[in-house]
Amino acid sequence: DEIVFCQAIPRGVCLKLKNDQMNVSYLTVRQLMEKLPKERFLQCHRMFVVNKEYVEYYDLVNQVIKMQGYPDMIDIGVTYKPEVRRQIHG
Repeated sequence: DEIVFCQAIPRGVCLKLKNDQMNVSYLTVRQLMEKLPKERFLQCHRMFVVNKEYVEYYDLVNQVIKMQGYPDMIDIGVTYKPEVRRQIHG
């Protein structure tokens, strides 16, 4: 419930929480996705995983996702765009 999104960093991942952030060393995005519930989390880029409950909106034209409480946009990777579209419309 606390994780808003996750970002790959050198030698690990950074978990962006509601009020904090936490770096986890030596964990890949793929390993993280195996631990997270698939119905709530979506990998939208090789560097990013988002919690669908915190998504403000998806912009498939500009290939970005806006998250609640975060000013920065999260990119949607070309490889992940069909899966993001399926999740939205599925």
